[in-house]
Amino acid sequence: MKKGLLLSVVASTMIFAGGDIAPVEPAAAAPAADCSDFYGAVGAYYQTMANSPIGDNLFDATNSRFDVTATIGVEKELFAGIGFGAEASGWSRTSGSIAANHRIDTALTSREGGSLTQLFLTGSFGNTAIKAGRFAIPGSLSPLLRTGTTAGVKNMTYDGVLVANTDITDTTVYGVWVYALSSNTANKVAGIALAKNTSYKIGTQDDETGAFAFGIQNKSLANTTITAVGYYAKDFAVNPVIGTGTTATGLDLQAGAVNVNTSVAGYNLDAQYTYLNLDGAPATVKATSTAGVKLSTTFGDFDVAVIGAYEDDGTLPATIAGGVGALIGDKIDFAYGAEAYAVGAEIGYKFWTGRAYARASYQDFKEDTIGGNLDARTLVTAGYKFKLADIDFKAEAQYTLDKANITGTESHNGRVRLEAAYKF
Repeated sequence: MKKGLLLSVVASTMIFAGGDIAPVEPAAAAPAADCSDFYGAVGAYYQTMANSPIGDNLFDATNSRFDVTATIGVEKELFAGIGFGAEASGWSRTSGSIAANHRIDTALTSREGGSLTQLFLTGSFGNTAIKAGRFAIPGSLSPLLRTGTTAGVKNMTYDGVLVANTDITDTTVYGVWVYALSSNTANKVAGIALAKNTSYKIGTQDDETGAFAFGIQNKSLANTTITAVGYYAKDFAVNPVIGTGTTATGLDLQAGAVNVNTSVAGYNLDAQYTYLNLDGAPATVKATSTAGVKLSTTFGDFDVAVIGAYEDDGTLPATIAGGVGALIGDKIDFAYGAEAYAVGAEIGYKFWTGRAYARASYQDFKEDTIGGNLDARTLVTAGYKFKLADIDFKAEAQYTLDKANITGTESHNGRVRLEAAYKF
């Protein structure tokens, strides 16, 4: 469906809904609307998951969730390099007990809702661009402070200012200041409290100071992109401090990430290093570092990849994001307070109008008494992504086996996910 036609249908519905309209003969044919500045998507998302023992309850209504989503946005230059952007999303959900942990927007618990995910002004002056307001931060520029999506809806956008400059050849220098999360109105913060499985978003509990990021991305070397970014957040609070059971406030959060992506002789290498520290924290809180490498290549219609990742014994939650973590999911979330490593492999095959894939990974955690009691995790995933009639489809099944390091107890988890999205 053409953009103009789809937007006309939406506009007509808004204008004429709710009353009888007498037909009026038009005086002249209206000019065709230019809708090239608009974009949007309509999607559907289904997920079911169940813990051990996995059986008939995998597709039970209490363990399933179904979302229908819609997004429409616009970004347009007005005059002399000044422009604006806006984006709104809405959704309707039918869900069971997992809704509380897997809802689209962490601030909303209703089964129907909407969010103004972006609203910003832009300015372009020579080789410098400025964006101010509410906006998304791409993970390609900022691995730790970034925007993710769920069911096609942005689930983390930020209020603040972003400035980027390209005066240096093949180089982008940028700075970001954010003071609030658009998706967490209950806690006016530019990030979230440090917690396991949420460490790819950083920030502060001081909404006046906010969080800062400064980075540089260089593409001077052939087939190579190098990205380095540092983060700072003042007056950070941790509740409770790991290993103490008490709250620590007024901490200075410092973090950094370096990514190198290069291609040589048909082989792609993606490497990442991350660092996270809290100044002023009790002695029991130690800085955490991670490192990860992904190597991939193609053979005709086949593609293969392998990864390796490592976390030291720091006590802060750590993550490997971007291409390195993609074999396990969006990212690799290590348990805090545990030295750990992860290995994984994936194989894909171009089939029909898409790609079928299978992957397996294993994470091993050193036994500890600070964080959780997870000793090892094994994940096996199979899926197929394809396009049909301009609609993107994805079907995926995943099996997870967790083993506790104290009792040796094993827990099993199964998940099936189906997605469909039409973008215009």
